[in-house]
Amino acid sequence: MKELIDFLQQKEDDLELEKEDLEIVRKKRINGCGFLRITEKKLEKWTQKDLNEMLEKYGIVSGDIARIPQFIP
Repeated sequence: MKELIDFLQQKEDDLELEKEDLEIVRKKRINGCGFLRITEKKLEKWTQKDLNEMLEKYGIVSGDIARIPQFIP
């Protein structure tokens, strides 16, 4: 797993990856050949799932982002 992340970090610019993309790989513990079989839709689905979980955590189930509390530093 570490080798895959290291490789992707080295190729980050060439692959047009962002830090969030690498976090998805870390979080889902994707490795080796499984990584190569990932589709863009699967990555988008995981991101949407994570967003939905966060919204639910703050009681926003309907998708009404106006109900998200303001950040107070």
